Amino acid sequence: MLCSSGDNGKATKLVCKNGCIGCKICEKKCPNEAIMVNNFHASIDYSKCTNCGACMAACPAKVIHSCEVKS
Repeated sequence: MLCSSGDNGKATKLVCKNGCIGCKICEKKCPNEAIMVNNFHASIDYSKCTNCGACMAACPAKVIHSCEVKS
């Protein structure tokens, strides 16, 4: 997540184009329970994340990006 705002979706989008809107779709789509949305902000538990891309594909705001390092 590129933005750490804890404001609701409307307030976040007024000041940050990379802000989570808190919809929890990513949380529901993650097959590994690696994402939790609290206070309108998604947090990823990288110890559970397999980089499957389900959350990125599901995010309507398109604010979740892969952190996979390509060499």
